[in-house]
Amino acid sequence: MIINEKSINGSTVSVPNEEQDRKISKEYRELKRVKKERNKRNKERQWQVKKGTLKVIALLFICGFSVVYSYGNTFTKQKTLLDLKKEVRKVNEANDNLKVELLKFSNFEYVKSSAEQKLGMVAPDRKNALSLDLNKDNFQEDEKIEAKDNSMLNFFKDLFF
Repeated sequence: MIINEKSINGSTVSVPNEEQDRKISKEYRELKRVKKERNKRNKERQWQVKKGTLKVIALLFICGFSVVYSYGNTFTKQKTLLDLKKEVRKVNEANDNLKVELLKFSNFEYVKSSAEQKLGMVAPDRKNALSLDLNKDNFQEDEKIEAKDNSMLNFFKDLFF
């Protein structure tokens, strides 16, 4: 091979240097390993971001659901309250009507006229009226009644047993 300053004639193939190839191969493997680790860290970081985003979305969903649930619960309670108020109003109206009727029926003149007209009752004369002495004990005592009940019970016991 002839080498001039300006040109090279002949075969330019040279014997490869094995040490240099090993260094390049080690550097290449090291770069590949570093790239793998970086990709792994990036994927882990992306997973953490996705996981955080999913947590925030889930939290927002739970908060939204609880707000909707509380509004629904409030609406139901308001409806129940209105129904109860309406029922109280009806009961008060019925109570007022009953009070008016009670006042009407407690009037002596109304009672007298209704007894005479509807039932055909007549006010008693002095001749038809009976007077009773209520100071006297007109009723039997409870002990005497119980004694009679016991005697009947004893009678049947004796009869059958």
